[in-house]
Amino acid sequence: MSQDSRRPIVITGACGAYGRELARHFSAHGHDLVLVDILPQHDFLHELANPEHAVYLQCDLGRTDAVLQLADDILRHGTPQALVNNAGVFPFDELMDIPPDTIQSIMAINFMAPVLLMQRLGEAMSRAGGGCICNISSGAAEVVRSNGAVYGASKAALEQITRAFAVTLGPGKVRVNAVRAGLRTRNLLSPMLAGHEARITASIPLRRLSEDGELASLVYFLCSDEARFITGQTIGVDGGNTLNRRLQTMETTQ
Repeated sequence: MSQDSRRPIVITGACGAYGRELARHFSAHGHDLVLVDILPQHDFLHELANPEHAVYLQCDLGRTDAVLQLADDILRHGTPQALVNNAGVFPFDELMDIPPDTIQSIMAINFMAPVLLMQRLGEAMSRAGGGCICNISSGAAEVVRSNGAVYGASKAALEQITRAFAVTLGPGKVRVNAVRAGLRTRNLLSPMLAGHEARITASIPLRRLSEDGELASLVYFLCSDEARFITGQTIGVDGGNTLNRRLQTMETTQ
């Protein structure tokens, strides 16, 4: 990534496992950060290589008015060099039982908030001569599971809108891509059920879960000048997990 600008890197969902990984990676490479999360505390800033170059903004991404205000607050710190839409929610509700307010919350945080931020910040990046956007997606976008169907729909929508923004913002030299994150257990809010991790690991072609730094390395590459001719793409960093899950789903339906 070009180091000739102090334009900040914006990361949503910064307090989660992926968010912290991303923040540490960009900070280690000397970038200014604008970190966003719903939590009031930001005690993880001490983990950063340059905490003095990080700003923390609290925001409930499930509220449209809050997201629009967030965009204004971000731009007060300068036009971003990159936006990483990482925040997301995954309630484990069965499709036939999931309540309307939960559906609205999933779509608001996983889809609507990224769209609103891409509209406002993408336009600002275009005026500033370019920039990068990376949306964190999931293999759930194309793999059906009864207790994750709405989540998967939100990620499928996010991948589609990623392609649309890539076309729309391309003339302004703004690149837009998505990354399907691999499953990891470190720093998850709740542990996996006994035996579940082993079963998942056995189904992944590379036979392991995602490790710290692997997601961030790909995101950083996509936001760098080395990826200057890559846009509108969705790339998985999941050890091939999506491939095997798709195959298992097909075999189950045959």
